[in-house]
Amino acid sequence: MISPFKYHYDEVIMTNREAILNGSMKELFLRFGLPAIIGMLILQVYNLTDAILVGRLISKEAVGAVGIAYIIVLINQVFFILIGNGAGALVSIAMGKKDKGQCNSLMADTLLYSALPSLVFAVFVYAFADKLVPLFGASGEIKE
Repeated sequence: MISPFKYHYDEVIMTNREAILNGSMKELFLRFGLPAIIGMLILQVYNLTDAILVGRLISKEAVGAVGIAYIIVLINQVFFILIGNGAGALVSIAMGKKDKGQCNSLMADTLLYSALPSLVFAVFVYAFADKLVPLFGASGEIKE
Protein backbone atom coordinates (compact mmCIF):
# COMPACT_ATOMS: atom_id res chain seq x y z
CA MET A 1 0.00 0.00 0.00
CA ILE A 2 1.28 3.45 -0.89
CA SER A 3 1.43 5.78 2.08
CA PRO A 4 -0.34 9.12 1.66
CA PHE A 5 2.70 10.67 3.31
CA LYS A 6 5.22 9.11 0.91
CA TYR A 7 5.75 12.10 -1.33
CA HIS A 8 5.76 14.59 1.51
CA TYR A 9 8.26 12.37 3.38
CA ASP A 10 10.62 12.26 0.41
CA GLU A 11 10.34 16.03 -0.01
CA VAL A 12 11.08 16.69 3.67
CA ILE A 13 14.07 14.32 3.68
CA MET A 14 15.58 15.94 0.60
CA THR A 15 14.86 19.47 1.84
CA ASN A 16 16.47 18.74 5.22
CA ARG A 17 19.42 17.02 3.56
CA GLU A 18 20.04 19.99 1.29
CA ALA A 19 19.71 22.40 4.21
CA ILE A 20 22.21 20.43 6.29
CA LEU A 21 24.71 20.14 3.44
CA ASN A 22 24.42 23.67 2.06
CA GLY A 23 22.81 25.87 4.72
CA SER A 24 24.51 28.39 6.95
CA MET A 25 25.03 27.60 10.62
CA LYS A 26 22.63 30.38 11.62
CA GLU A 27 19.91 28.96 9.38
CA LEU A 28 20.52 25.43 10.66
CA PHE A 29 20.40 26.59 14.28
CA LEU A 30 17.14 28.43 13.72
CA ARG A 31 15.61 25.52 11.83
CA PHE A 32 16.71 22.63 14.04
CA GLY A 33 18.04 23.97 17.34
CA LEU A 34 15.51 26.65 18.15
CA PRO A 35 12.49 24.29 18.18
CA ALA A 36 14.35 22.00 20.61
CA ILE A 37 15.14 24.92 22.90
CA ILE A 38 11.53 26.13 22.78
CA GLY A 39 10.33 22.61 23.58
CA MET A 40 12.59 22.41 26.63
CA LEU A 41 11.41 25.82 27.83
CA ILE A 42 7.79 24.73 27.49
CA LEU A 43 8.51 21.63 29.57
CA GLN A 44 10.10 23.76 32.29
CA VAL A 45 7.15 26.16 32.32
CA TYR A 46 4.88 23.11 32.65
CA ASN A 47 6.93 21.89 35.64
CA LEU A 48 6.91 25.33 37.26
CA THR A 49 3.15 25.64 36.78
CA ASP A 50 2.68 22.15 38.19
CA ALA A 51 4.67 23.05 41.30
CA ILE A 52 2.74 26.30 41.81
CA LEU A 53 -0.66 24.65 41.44
CA VAL A 54 0.21 21.70 43.66
CA GLY A 55 1.64 24.04 46.30
CA ARG A 56 -1.43 26.27 46.33
CA LEU A 57 -4.09 23.58 45.98
CA ILE A 58 -2.64 20.74 48.06
CA SER A 59 0.36 21.40 50.33
CA LYS A 60 4.07 22.08 50.51
CA GLU A 61 4.68 18.38 51.16
CA ALA A 62 2.93 17.62 47.87
CA VAL A 63 5.36 19.96 46.10
CA GLY A 64 8.19 17.92 47.59
CA ALA A 65 6.58 14.74 46.28
CA VAL A 66 6.27 16.29 42.82
CA GLY A 67 9.98 17.19 43.00
CA ILE A 68 10.87 13.59 43.84
CA ALA A 69 8.66 12.29 41.02
CA TYR A 70 10.31 14.74 38.64
CA ILE A 71 13.71 13.18 39.35
CA ILE A 72 12.31 9.83 38.27
CA VAL A 73 10.86 11.40 35.11
CA LEU A 74 14.27 12.94 34.32
CA ILE A 75 15.96 9.55 34.65
CA ASN A 76 13.46 8.15 32.16
CA GLN A 77 14.14 11.07 29.80
CA VAL A 78 17.85 10.25 29.90
CA PHE A 79 17.06 6.92 28.20
CA PHE A 80 15.11 8.73 25.47
CA ILE A 81 17.92 11.21 24.91
CA LEU A 82 20.52 8.43 24.81
CA ILE A 83 18.58 6.40 22.27
CA GLY A 84 17.46 9.47 20.30
CA ASN A 85 20.96 10.87 19.92
CA GLY A 86 22.39 7.55 18.81
CA ALA A 87 19.54 6.97 16.39
CA GLY A 88 19.85 10.52 15.07
CA ALA A 89 23.45 9.88 14.13
CA LEU A 90 22.57 6.60 12.42
CA VAL A 91 19.63 8.17 10.54
CA SER A 92 21.91 11.00 9.41
CA ILE A 93 24.37 8.48 8.01
CA ALA A 94 21.56 6.64 6.22
CA MET A 95 20.21 9.93 4.84
CA GLY A 96 23.69 10.77 3.57
CA LYS A 97 23.73 7.45 1.73
CA LYS A 98 20.18 8.17 0.44
CA ASP A 99 19.10 4.83 1.92
CA LYS A 100 15.40 5.43 2.57
CA GLY A 101 14.80 1.82 3.63
CA GLN A 102 17.47 2.07 6.31
CA CYS A 103 15.98 5.39 7.51
CA ASN A 104 12.55 3.81 7.86
CA SER A 105 13.97 0.79 9.65
CA LEU A 106 15.97 2.96 12.04
CA MET A 107 12.94 5.10 12.86
CA ALA A 108 10.86 2.00 13.68
CA ASP A 109 13.69 0.55 15.77
CA THR A 110 14.08 3.86 17.59
CA LEU A 111 10.42 3.87 18.53
CA LEU A 112 10.66 0.31 19.83
CA TYR A 113 13.93 0.84 21.69
CA SER A 114 12.56 4.01 23.27
CA ALA A 115 9.21 2.60 24.36
CA LEU A 116 10.48 -0.73 25.67
CA PRO A 117 13.04 0.59 28.21
CA SER A 118 10.55 3.22 29.32
CA LEU A 119 7.95 0.56 30.00
CA VAL A 120 10.45 -1.62 31.86
CA PHE A 121 11.60 1.41 33.87
CA ALA A 122 8.00 2.32 34.76
CA VAL A 123 7.26 -1.22 35.98
CA PHE A 124 10.51 -1.24 37.97
CA VAL A 125 9.77 2.12 39.62
CA TYR A 126 6.20 1.08 40.42
CA ALA A 127 7.35 -2.23 41.94
CA PHE A 128 10.15 -0.72 44.03
CA ALA A 129 8.83 2.82 44.69
CA ASP A 130 8.93 2.39 48.47
CA LYS A 131 12.66 1.58 48.30
CA LEU A 132 13.58 4.09 45.56
CA VAL A 133 11.88 7.22 46.90
CA PRO A 134 14.14 7.53 49.98
CA LEU A 135 17.20 7.33 47.69
CA PHE A 136 16.05 10.60 46.12
CA GLY A 137 15.76 12.36 49.47
CA ALA A 138 12.13 11.74 50.44
CA SER A 139 11.27 11.34 54.09
CA GLY A 140 8.28 11.78 56.38
CA GLU A 141 5.03 12.74 54.64
CA ILE A 142 6.71 13.01 51.27
CA LYS A 143 7.85 9.39 51.51
CA GLU A 144 4.31 8.26 52.26
